[in-house]
Amino acid sequence: MTNPKVISIRELLRSDTALSADDGKALFTKTDSAFSRGIDVILDFAGIQAVTATFFNEAIGQLCDRYTSEQLREHLTVQHLDKSDEDLLNQVIQRAYEYRRTPQSIALALKDAFDDE
Repeated sequence: MTNPKVISIRELLRSDTALSADDGKALFTKTDSAFSRGIDVILDFAGIQAVTATFFNEAIGQLCDRYTSEQLREHLTVQHLDKSDEDLLNQVIQRAYEYRRTPQSIALALKDAFDDE
């Protein structure tokens, strides 16, 4: 992959927040489209004031379903993300790959947790 595509999250969402699943889907679609054409992606969070796990789950979690962690490390760059949001992003990525390895055991654990209520 060459000639990286810079995706300004603020411009894409026309907002200074990245909160909803729909926002995440919009970013996933744009990022996945670039990857499928062999283009590296830079996600630019400049000007974004708030990000949620819901957004990251849709935007990045779905990428984890399609690409290995090595592929994402090599072809996806994130910039201008503050430390707490970077930590949140790393947690989402870690959980996505854990789920990918053992979806049945996680589903059973969730079922057990909710059945006890």
